[in-house]
Formats: sequence, structure tokens, C-alpha cells
Amino acid sequence: MVQEAALLIATRNDGKFNEFKELFSDLPFKLLSLGGQEGGLDVPEDGSTYEAHAQSKALAGTQKFQVPCLGEDSGLEVEALDSRPGVYSARYAGPNATDRANNLKVLRELGRKRLPLPKRRAKFVSALCLALPDGRVFSSIGAVTGLITLRGRGKNGFGYDPIFYLPEFKRTFAEITLAEKNRLSHRAKAFDGLRKYLKKLL
Repeated sequence: MVQEAALLIATRNDGKFNEFKELFSDLPFKLLSLGGQEGGLDVPEDGSTYEAHAQSKALAGTQKFQVPCLGEDSGLEVEALDSRPGVYSARYAGPNATDRANNLKVLRELGRKRLPLPKRRAKFVSALCLALPDGRVFSSIGAVTGLITLRGRGKNGFGYDPIFYLPEFKRTFAEITLAEKNRLSHRAKAFDGLRKYLKKLL
């Protein structure tokens, strides 16, 4: 019988943590979130890449709590906006911006360009970093392409999910189920790249 291993997910985002719980459903890890750890973790996102942010979170988490830690950073890149919001996705509309405010800013900026749906191309990118207390670090990146809708659609997911449209499914990320999202999302693809390292921890 494989013994359950503790692993910290370096996030306070409940939506993101729930996605990771689904992704880890076939691996016997006891997942911990920052919300349940005394003292928390304050890591400034002042790097220039998703990878840098993910690694900073993972290293800070494993050093402070002495358990393997998974750090993640992700963002939306809109082609017509010169790949914005990018690494600033979480705070695109301001330091304490809500998901709704960020979505509305992207829609307003694209609206000024009067582009039809097929030309509102975008991609979601996710960088994952697994850091271990012994100093080892493993990283993976995943991406998924889609289009930006004219208005938000759906009530599932979080972040930019309501405006990220998948042409092959004719639905946004906020209109598909969590199980469907975790088969094709940027985060799921990045997670697949780390699976072999996670299995070794067991």
C-alpha cells in the first residue's frame, strides 16, 4: 500500500486549489493549501515570467514548511493586446482587482478594436514548479489556445474562464465542467509534465 505524502499547494485561490485536488485525484497525496497554514506565505510576484513566479512560490513554501511544495503561476495572453495581460493577469485592473474587473478591462480593450470573434485569439499559459526540501526543483509549462468572447458566459471556474472560448467545444471555460477542464486546460497540461516526478515522491 502506497503511503500518503503531504504536499503544499502554494495558493490561497480556492478555485485553483479545487482544480489541483481534481488533478491529484489518482495520486495519494495529502494536499495542503496556504489558507490552512499558520503564518501563510507572502511571496511578491515581481518576476518577468510565469516560471519565475512559480519557482519563487514553490521554494518559499518548501523552505518555510519543510514539505514538498507546488508553486503555480498562470496568465491570459491576448494576441490583439500584444500578449497582455500576461504575468499581470491577476492584477490587470489594479492591485486588488476582482475577476470581474479584470474580465471587463480585457473586453473593453478588445471592444475598442472592433474585432470579430475569430480574430480575438488568445491563450492561457500555466507554469508549475515542484520544490523539495532537499533543494531539488522540477518545472513544467502548459498552454491552451482559444478566443475571447464578446461578453462573459458561464458560472463555473474562476479568473478569465467566462471570456475564454474553446471553438471546438463551442463553450467557454466557465461553461464546461471541472472534469472537462482538467482534461484540456493549460494547468492540466503543465501538471502532466510533472506527474513522473510526483510519483517518485510516493
